[in-house]
Order: sequence, then structure tokens, then C-alpha cells
Amino acid sequence: MKSLGFYFVLIIVFWFLNVQAEKEITFDRLTATDGLSSNNVLSICQDPYGFLWIATNDGLNRFDGYDFEVFKHQPRDTTSLPSNELNIVYVDREGVLWVGSLAGLSRWDRDSGRFQNFEPIPSRTGVEQQMVIWISEDSQNRLWVGTRWNGLFLFDRQAKTFEQMRADGTRTIGVLGNAIPHVLESASGSIYTASWHEGLLIYDEIENVFKPTNLAPELNRNFIRNQIVTFHQDKEGIIWLGTVLKGLFKFDPEINKLTKIQLVNQDKLKTLVIRDLYEDDEGFLWIASTNGLFRYNLRSTENIQYLYDPKNPLSISDNRIWSIFRDNYGMLWLGTQGGGLSKYNQDKIPFQQYSILKQTTGSSGILANLSLAIPVNNQNKMWIGTDNGLIDFDRDKKEYKLINEIPSLNISFQDNPIEALYMDESGRIWMGVSNNGLLAYHTRTQEFSNFDPSRPGINSAAGERILYIEPDDYGKLWIGTRGGLYRFDPNTSIWSLIP
Repeated sequence: MKSLGFYFVLIIVFWFLNVQAEKEITFDRLTATDGLSSNNVLSICQDPYGFLWIATNDGLNRFDGYDFEVFKHQPRDTTSLPSNELNIVYVDREGVLWVGSLAGLSRWDRDSGRFQNFEPIPSRTGVEQQMVIWISEDSQNRLWVGTRWNGLFLFDRQAKTFEQMRADGTRTIGVLGNAIPHVLESASGSIYTASWHEGLLIYDEIENVFKPTNLAPELNRNFIRNQIVTFHQDKEGIIWLGTVLKGLFKFDPEINKLTKIQLVNQDKLKTLVIRDLYEDDEGFLWIASTNGLFRYNLRSTENIQYLYDPKNPLSISDNRIWSIFRDNYGMLWLGTQGGGLSKYNQDKIPFQQYSILKQTTGSSGILANLSLAIPVNNQNKMWIGTDNGLIDFDRDKKEYKLINEIPSLNISFQDNPIEALYMDESGRIWMGVSNNGLLAYHTRTQEFSNFDPSRPGINSAAGERILYIEPDDYGKLWIGTRGGLYRFDPNTSIWSLIP
């Protein structure tokens, strides 16, 4: 029998790809249209009860996986947030939620649903003088609080007081906006911060001051010039530094070596601001920047850039990324400036889209819906059942052949979808076809057989729409239909209704 093959325009077929090898990843989006209070997301964290807390420039959001609950400043209510302009959210080891805002530090009381608010320097006038942009807890349960204009503080949770930290005992760190005082605790327990005046600093526990690290002057000048805004120490002890002007650096504290990291496409940019860093369990460093998301392989140094694509709803929602957070369920969340939240599920199966050109005439339309697919043993071919016929897909050649009619049986697949599909060991493809019962396609001879139980001469009860085909160990096929379950013997073509 002559093979009937037609090539179509814009036949969309999805093929399962290996998750680890696939470079193109997809994102889901959550924005103001989904209930988020603002599309400007600066920080994300998760509490012990599974709620995500999202800091925006217009309120605090609590997300339960379905809906957002929004908390905002209420005039004349001192137990509400002191400002809607938030910078950071953080959950400490006790499960307490802390919020840093334009107007200071806030502690959320879960029992009462109210906030207790604190000002780092109450004597300073002007709400911006209290702006908190960093909160973290070290291994000694000390709460470090970084401010925009007044440097770095330790907050005493019992006394509810702030202690302003100093460098060399003389100068306040980061005064007049010359620092973004983030804090990093290394694996050895050392506390690092950075000043745009003094460069990289380390905390002296005995003297209770920050001191310059033991770096060569030129190396420390590099820290100062590049204006560090975020830190991360990887599992090998290397400290990664995100900067305002020059992108990403890595610092090896064992040998005092600072190395500039060249990210893909960075040479095309005047500046690259790194906002946040996250290392996953697979050995990738995720880099939030003002020019998209980067994934850096810590072993091979290969890195990939992911950008917003207005034509692709599965791309990141905005190139300006402020924060990265991985929740307890393995979801990677991105907080963006203007695009709300982007979510990447690393366990989500990625797919690739293919399209082909029509090469023959006689086609009457575009294939609309894929229904089922089965791979062939060599993994290079795939048979795909659709609502307009059977597709033979060669993965290597990326070629498609559509069988949409069977003249010898006077059968057309137009409006006659394939609803079940199975390939046996001999290479026969068994199909449950909406209005034609059971068909078999012999891939070696390219011939069809019809085992429709409603045809004269075939042993059966009444014909039914076939929705499921499953073999057993005795060579029989079990056929699930809308009217019941049948056992079919391919050798005798006998149908048996299972009561």
C-alpha cells in the first residue's frame, strides 16, 4: 500500500526533553491582575506555615498558593505597617516575620495580626531617615538591620533597642548613602559587610567594630570602586559579590584573590547591577540583575541569560529583577520591578515547539489538537494521535508525516479523532478512533486493519467509543470504552465484554 504523507504548515507538536539538559526554561507569572498589591516586588520569604510574604512598594502581601492577602499602612493605627513602601521581608529562626520599610523595622505578631514598629534612630526627623533595607540573623541569633542612610545596626529583641555599628571605632558605616549595608556570615562564622568608603569589612567580636579585611590596598580599592550590594558564599567557600557598576565578582578568602566574572552578553552593557544571588542544590548560581536573570554553572562557568520576551508569556515578566527566593517546595520566585512575580518550577517538564512547512498539496487544513503520543523503541521516532490523523514524527530529522485518511477502508480522520493509542512488540500501532472503533497500523507494511466490533462478521456486543488500550501478559488487549470494559484477542479478533 502506498504511504499517505502530507506536510502541514504550523503543526505544533510537543516533545518531552530532558530537564537538566534543556536550556530554555519557562516561568509562570503572578501580577496585580492576580491580586498582588503592586507589580514592584523587592523581597520574598516564607514562614513556617507555608505562606509566602512579598514586600512591594505598595504594601505587604501574604500568598497561600491561591490568593493574596494585603497588609497596608492605616492612618492613626500604630499597629499597622508604618509605611507601604517596603524593602525587605525576613523570617527568623523562631518563625517571626520582620519587615523593613521606608519608616523603619516592623515585627508581625501572628496571634494578634498586628505589627510592632521600631525606628533605628528615633531622634532623626524625616521618615526616610529610618529606612530599613536589610534584615538577617546570624548563628548567634543576633538580628542585623541595615539602613539606607544611617548604616548598620544590631537590634536587641529583648530590650527592643538598636546599636549602631562602627568601623575602626570612629566612623559610622555607610553614612550619607555611601553604603548598602548587607551582611554575610561565612561558613567559619565571620561577619562581613561592605562600605563604599572602606570596602570589604569584617566584624571584630572583641572590639565590637568592623575592620578592613587583610587585603592588598589595590584589591580593597576594587571593592570600593565597584560598590558591593549583595553577597553569597557558595558551598566551596568562595564569596560571590554583586555590585552596582561592574556586575559579578568572586572572592577567594583563602588566597585573597578577587576575580571579575564575565556574564554572557555583558560586554554589550554599560553597567550591570546585581541585586540578589541564590545557589541551588544542582550547582547553579542564580543571579538577579537589572538586565534579566542569569544562571551560572559553578563547575563549568557556563552561564545563560533569561530575558523578558513580550511575545512569550512563559518568559520572565520583567528584566529588572530585585530578588530571588526558593520556597520549601522547590519553586524559584523572582521579584521584579514592574512585572510582579515570576515563578520557575524546576520539576516542571519543559517542552519544545516545532513547526514545519507544507511540502505537498491536497491538505485541507491545519492540524488542531494533539491528543496522544507514544515513543518508538529507538527513541528517535514518535507516533502522535490527533483529531486529524496519525503523525509519524522523526525527532532527528524533525520531519512530520501525517496520515489523515485510509482509502482502502474508506476512513477519514477528519472530525474523527484518535482517542487511544498503543504500540505492541511487533510494531503494530493500535488506535481507538472515535467513529471507527479499533484500528491497527502495521508500521512495517504501512497497512491498516479495522477491528471495529460493530462490523458484520466480527464477534462482539455493540461497538463503543474506545478511550483506553492496555495489553496484558497473555497477548490480549484490554479495551476501555464509554460503555464498558472489553478484552480483545488480536489473534482471533474476538471481543469479550467483561461484566
